[in-house]
Amino acid sequence: MGITQKHTIALLPKQIAGKSGEYIVLDDPSDTTSAVQNTRKLVSENKVDLIIGSTPTPNSMAVVDIAAESLP
Repeated sequence: MGITQKHTIALLPKQIAGKSGEYIVLDDPSDTTSAVQNTRKLVSENKVDLIIGSTPTPNSMAVVDIAAESLP
């Protein structure tokens, strides 16, 4: 799944509502520990505004609290 999803990023718009964006792709090899580490990095280091992924349900559930904590 990861390769297909990575290729999908190239199809996403570079601008939304007149604002440019950047996509950061990190691989979690369907591992919840990697998914959590990646999400913490995106939130704390990259200061992302939006997170798209992970597809596997265990990984999605593992990162939901981190995403919620980063909300203003």
